[in-house]
Amino acid sequence: PGEDDDVALASAATEVGGVEEEEEGLASCVLPAAKRVVAIGDLHGDLGKARRALALAGLVDPETLDWVGGETVAVQMGDILDRGDEEVAIFELLEKLKAQAKRAGGALHVLLGNHDVMNVDGDFRYVTRGAYEESASWAMAAGETPKDSMKRTRYALMRPGGAIAKRFMAPNPLVVVVGSTVFAHGGLHPSHVRYGLDRMNGETRSWIEGTGERKALWFLNAKEAVIWSRVYSVQGKEECTMLEKTLQMIEGSVQRLVVGHTVQQPMGINGACSDQVYRIDVGMSSGMYDAEPEILEIIDDGREVRKVTFQSNAPSAQVLAKHITT
Repeated sequence: PGEDDDVALASAATEVGGVEEEEEGLASCVLPAAKRVVAIGDLHGDLGKARRALALAGLVDPETLDWVGGETVAVQMGDILDRGDEEVAIFELLEKLKAQAKRAGGALHVLLGNHDVMNVDGDFRYVTRGAYEESASWAMAAGETPKDSMKRTRYALMRPGGAIAKRFMAPNPLVVVVGSTVFAHGGLHPSHVRYGLDRMNGETRSWIEGTGERKALWFLNAKEAVIWSRVYSVQGKEECTMLEKTLQMIEGSVQRLVVGHTVQQPMGINGACSDQVYRIDVGMSSGMYDAEPEILEIIDDGREVRKVTFQSNAPSAQVLAKHITT
């Protein structure tokens, strides 16, 4: 993708949306640095792998599934939905952990992925039979009026303003910045930063809540979208140059981007563009590659970046990058 295309998109966005304004009641996505930050990739309806990844990250007690991560800040990269049967169970677990993390002085941020947005759009191509059954059961338990088919019931729950969309997806941002690291499901381009990260988050939230329009959300569409971009999943000089420019445009001294979306097999979690981007989707869901979970760990705002995997069923860290401060 060329920079000219990005500039054109940003120009069109500015004409449609005008100048950036702070969304009323919406917190900024730019957050202070934390001593320990962990990132977990796409989960795709696999509750067992979600639990295993959370335990690998040291965030939950593997038996009770309660938060034990203390002041750790965790980011899950989106794509809870599709390809697996236990989507709502994952949403409910993450919702519980968000509240527990906050009380402990930590945080859990769950991003929106392309498959999550596809379901809000009514695109159910990758929904499993088990997921249809789970959402229909959840609807009955929640007192929602069932429709005459599981597909129509799912649509009512997932559409903008629907019970699942509003409760579990509307609060989730497209982008979050923690200290010197920015997180986005697919990627970030200069046009996205120029339009405004908080603005994209706010407009997406309004649409999912059922109070905003979908057609204006250019940053969710096609290969240039925050949730669809794969530009940093293949390393080339042009892509790395665009990434460097993008990072320089973000408020604060942002040094690196973390993305999911594109499965990194067989190499697993890896860095590119001189460690300015980390690709962390390993296809852990049984609906994807059924790979063992891996997590990314960032210590002291980038002093050390590690890949954590299971070795003999115990966590083992491999240093990917180290920054020596003087």
